[in-house]
Amino acid sequence: MIASCRKNNPFTFKEITYKDIIDFKNWWPSSYKKTASSIPKPGDTTQAFTVSKYSQFVYDSSSPGYVTTYEYIDGFISYTFKLLKQNKPSPPLPEIRAYQEPVPINHKKITDIKKVMKYINGETLEFYYHVTSWKQSYANGDPDD
Repeated sequence: MIASCRKNNPFTFKEITYKDIIDFKNWWPSSYKKTASSIPKPGDTTQAFTVSKYSQFVYDSSSPGYVTTYEYIDGFISYTFKLLKQNKPSPPLPEIRAYQEPVPINHKKITDIKKVMKYINGETLEFYYHVTSWKQSYANGDPDD
């Protein structure tokens, strides 16, 4: 993840670990809508909030819970959606971690990584050696197991 970017010292990187992943899955339903329609404009039809349909999302701290979307970056047509549930204040971000330990990687992915490692060298190879040492999962009910 890029943590900051400046002209003189261009980028600050932070390696993300399982400890950095916050549990949004159980946090958002109490304050945010699962589905939303755009706020109606005169002479325009409402739109469903579909993340994959839009290329630009604009948030304004003066209007918490609202997002304005554009199908194209800097596009002419925009739609505004209220994502926060009625009469709910904007909630503080969660602090609960999503994972208490590293998440195991499917053993098939580790096998695939090992197959391509012969084509990799340098620091990248060191990284993949490290990845192949991680805890693996063996999914129940997998027809290939």
